[in-house]
Amino acid sequence: MTDDERRAALEAAYRTPLEDAVEHWRRKADEREAARQAAHAERKAAEAAHLVRLQKQAGQAFDERITTALAEHDRAWTDALGEVFAHERKLMRREVAEQVAQLRAEVTGENAKVIDLPALPLRKPNTTRW
Repeated sequence: MTDDERRAALEAAYRTPLEDAVEHWRRKADEREAARQAAHAERKAAEAAHLVRLQKQAGQAFDERITTALAEHDRAWTDALGEVFAHERKLMRREVAEQVAQLRAEVTGENAKVIDLPALPLRKPNTTRW
């Protein structure tokens, strides 16, 4: 550094006013307050992100519970319909058995007529002679 540069630096240092002690303390307090507010804002953002993650997990758990409940509901309906169909099938079989028994009684009963059918030829007679 040359003498001229030193002299210019000293003159610039003399021209800047010295900081008052109260202003110094105020500036330091403002810096600390700004740092505290930044840390507070960062903590609030982290808490908000954590809450969002918790809400997402709770929503997924809720969706799983709904899916499980719907599957159980569908299974119960399927079981109920199966029981209804089995009961109806049993009733229909009983009705068909009663109708078959009634038809057999009609066929083999007193009013049944036996009809002799003519015997059908077993083979075609040989009409061509050599």
